[in-house]
Amino acid sequence: MFKKIAALAGALLLSTSAVQAADYKVEFTLSGFGAVAPGMETAPFSNAFGSVIFSAPTLNSDWDKLKAFSLTIGDVSYTMAETELVNYYYGVSMGGLVNSSPVTLSETNDFFLLFYPGEQRASLNYSSVAAPGYWYSETQDVRFTELSVSAVPEAETYVMLLAGLGMLGALARRRRSTPTR
Repeated sequence: MFKKIAALAGALLLSTSAVQAADYKVEFTLSGFGAVAPGMETAPFSNAFGSVIFSAPTLNSDWDKLKAFSLTIGDVSYTMAETELVNYYYGVSMGGLVNSSPVTLSETNDFFLLFYPGEQRASLNYSSVAAPGYWYSETQDVRFTELSVSAVPEAETYVMLLAGLGMLGALARRRRSTPTR
């Protein structure tokens, strides 16, 4: 009887589902920056490049956690400490220094980086102190790669494990209290 209950508990435990949390990396180089308004100077840089590592259940779901970030625009570099992550229904934005909203203020060295994971594309808006202005890139292709997957047990997995252990304990206690013949 004990073996049957143990086998049943083991089968139930193995059949429980687990949410997969994956790490993804985005590598990008964006170029072709245009001025937002007529008469504005041309961008003081030709491209922007960097990478982002984040966790999410799937590539197209909201990003759970930002793990690494680097962005270089011309001769200005940004790190995770200067970045805020915001999930939108159409993509994921990362804003720097001033705010993470699409409104980038001129003369602040501020950026707004927008990723479209489902399309594997991104765009960048940027304003600069060195050459006052506000520039944007057209949406361009970027490369998303999956780095790792780790199983995260769901709550019912633990409940079933504890219930199975409780049943095994009750069975063992019952066997001990039954007099031998």
